[in-house]
Amino acid sequence: MRKRARWISFWTFICTTALLYAAGHAFTIQWLMYRHEYMDQKTGFYVHTGSLAPAVIGVLAGLIAERIYVYQER
Repeated sequence: MRKRARWISFWTFICTTALLYAAGHAFTIQWLMYRHEYMDQKTGFYVHTGSLAPAVIGVLAGLIAERIYVYQER
């Protein structure tokens, strides 16, 4: 039961995060988009990543799905 709950949590995280990133890119929602920029012009090192909000929402959705599954299994 415990192993199956972990798999449900993992796949909920993956699917939720992927769907949110896809929606962000499809509808140009900045806080749901992931971008990676890198600029190095001879010591002008600049790195910019994108939003991590979909990943955080995915983690929360995974935790909630696991709790619901464990509660229903009792």
